[in-house]
Parts: sequence; structure tokens; C-alpha cells
Amino acid sequence: MFDVRLEGTDEDLKAELPLGQGVLEVNLGIPLIIICSKSDIIQSNDKGIFTDNALDVLYKHIRNTALLYGATTIFVSEKSQVNAELLYHYLMHRLYGFQLLYKPLLDEKDRLFIPSGFDSITLIK
Repeated sequence: MFDVRLEGTDEDLKAELPLGQGVLEVNLGIPLIIICSKSDIIQSNDKGIFTDNALDVLYKHIRNTALLYGATTIFVSEKSQVNAELLYHYLMHRLYGFQLLYKPLLDEKDRLFIPSGFDSITLIK
């Protein structure tokens, strides 16, 4: 067995990263992406499944979870071609270092795109 030790203590690492409360509480060491598919159901809402309050609670829970793990959040719908290209470009950006030309989308409920490191507790509230 190999004994791998990082130099410095947990206190030293926390001093280097001035993260806010609730940000990256669980660090798995890999980039995470929360992909919410079928976002066209939210836009159409034909059967009245989602109320505005229920959607707000859903978005807040997803964003808080993403903030906790330092994950990216993308709402995708292949049917209506919402953010499918954006997801491809974001994956190429994260995997191969390509330049990302897309900005975060917070205003449209069915097109949500929040890259890792962009969101904060104040933006969620």
C-alpha cells in the first residue's frame, strides 16, 4: 500500500479557499454536472402538474445541492432542442479545455444553466 499525504492541514487548505457558507461542503475531487432532462414539460405544463411554488422549491433544492457539491446545473430537453448544444459545448469545455462561449442562464425556468462556481446562497434566495 502507498501512503499518500497532502502537505498542510485541513486548516491550511481552508485558509487558501475563501468559500462562502454552504459552498463545496462535499468535495469529491471530480467535476459534477446535474442534468435535468425533459425540461419541456415545465414549459408546457399542460396538465398543471407544477405550480409556481412547487417549481421554486424544486429549483432551490437542486441549486442548493449543486452548490453543496460544487456541481454545474443544466436543464436540457432534446425534444424542443433546449440546451442540447450548450451541454455538448460545456462537456467539451470541461473535458478538453475548449473555450466556453455561453453565459449562465438564470432567468428562464426551462433553460437553466449554472456553471460550477457561479452560484451562491444569495443568488439562490
